[in-house]
Amino acid sequence: NLKQRFDLLDLTNPTGALIIKRWRGKGLSVRGKLETDVVQACVVTLEPIEQRIEAEIDVMYFPGADPVDMDSDVDPLPDESLAIGDLMAEHLALAVDSYPRKIGAEFAEIRENSGGSSAFDALQVLKDRSMS
Repeated sequence: NLKQRFDLLDLTNPTGALIIKRWRGKGLSVRGKLETDVVQACVVTLEPIEQRIEAEIDVMYFPGADPVDMDSDVDPLPDESLAIGDLMAEHLALAVDSYPRKIGAEFAEIRENSGGSSAFDALQVLKDRSMS
């Protein structure tokens, strides 16, 4: 489930269009686009944030390509089959905001009070700030 895998509140209208062609004889070229709508929780307020994802996909695969070579734009071609679903999920993960933040949301500064206040008092201060 992609919603759980990427910690999304919602994932709607996922669509993808890919063109897969032979490349350099034994390799494959995969190009296309992934589009979807996601809803994530704001890292500050936990309020839902909607985001439209439009990710371009342009990947080359070739048998025997070195997966450790970071200078190469070519991925190794799997022996048996190419997992298109995994490819789309990988591009979704790269396109989703890692730290979604609602516009204007800021972390509140918490100051310790040596006057004997408890952690619950600090939480009450945060709650009061978020309500105003």
